Amino acid sequence: MAALKIRGPDRFSARSSKPDVEEPVDLAETERILITGGYGCIGVQAVKWLLKHTDALVVVGSRDVNDQRTQRLFHDVDGSRLTCVSLDVREQRQLQDVLTEKRITRVIHLAALQTPDCNTYRDRGLQINLAGTQNLIEAMKACPHPMQRFVFASSIAIYGPRSFYSGPQVPMLAEPNPVNVYGVWKNSKGSDNSAGCSIENQRPRTAAD
Repeated sequence: MAALKIRGPDRFSARSSKPDVEEPVDLAETERILITGGYGCIGVQAVKWLLKHTDALVVVGSRDVNDQRTQRLFHDVDGSRLTCVSLDVREQRQLQDVLTEKRITRVIHLAALQTPDCNTYRDRGLQINLAGTQNLIEAMKACPHPMQRFVFASSIAIYGPRSFYSGPQVPMLAEPNPVNVYGVWKNSKGSDNSAGCSIENQRPRTAAD
């Protein structure tokens, strides 16, 4: 099971720990969780965990939603509390509509263009990874009902390549040192985009990408 470790003020990273006994988390059916990028590698696992360990309703947002893909990715979990919707984080109005119509109470933001595509399509990467996050924050701030929590993923990429560090791990208080646009945008998203947002937010930094 992954444990969150603090990397200074508001900094977190996922580190493996000894397996724990899996216990249900107390999230009632009245909780409605939106996961952007829910068809991605981390998103799929997050969706499955929530469906297995909570009673919350889970809404997956992705630019390319279809029944075949949904069945292939989530065939091994109970889909009665799962809804998949077409969603593009570049469209703030669309984000606001989903948050309002689905009565979303919590958001896990995982939608992002990965390193190769960011390097090849820099403008698109900027619009999705950086501006898309700001669009989502603004949509939450405009939401007519209370939002409980906002979680969005940063990345180990903000610290640069492993060769920058002599030890077996990146130091807990290492300063960001990104070497590509993906890392730069992830660092910018974690540093600035929650400014002015009163919703409780967390920023786990994963080593999966």
